[in-house]
Amino acid sequence: MSQDTQASATTIANPFLQSLLDILNDVSAETKSFLAGLSEKQVRWKPAPKVWSISECFEHLIATNRVYGDNIGPGIEQAANIDTSSLAYQPRRLAAWFIDQVRPEKTTKLKTFSTFTNGMSNANPNLLDDFLAQQAMMENLIRGAAGIDFNKVKIASPASRFLKFQVGEALQLLVLHEQRHLLQAKNRSKLPNFPK
Repeated sequence: MSQDTQASATTIANPFLQSLLDILNDVSAETKSFLAGLSEKQVRWKPAPKVWSISECFEHLIATNRVYGDNIGPGIEQAANIDTSSLAYQPRRLAAWFIDQVRPEKTTKLKTFSTFTNGMSNANPNLLDDFLAQQAMMENLIRGAAGIDFNKVKIASPASRFLKFQVGEALQLLVLHEQRHLLQAKNRSKLPNFPK
């Protein structure tokens, strides 16, 4: 078994973090299966000029995970190591509101800050590989959070330095955000005028 496979198969003692890892792995598997069944034309198809294609949904996730990861990684590295196996997740009220807004079942359209669309392309030939590389980075962050007090260590949101998230809040936000955009991408493929 490869080292990557061993790391992916190892569970995390903290139930909250393990639940995030389970969701992350489900999103990765669903994305592989979903994109494998689509042509380049289908992945790039836009239902309207200002509506994202399937490709752009995933490009947005790649951009968002990258900028958040740039903040979360150093936060985890600078934190003191503790045993988190029994640490309960405690989101704060404002963060809980943000997290609720990105849940996949929410249909409210949200404004996307340019920070989370930088580098987006509707013609990325390595879309799946790039997305899966971000998923590996996300897995490393979740596993890294297993050794810190993810309720105390805070990071600044890439959208505003005035908005701070605890590491646990930021990780949950990102994982649910992935579910939301995977659902959005799948819904694109169900539109009546989606290319065959």
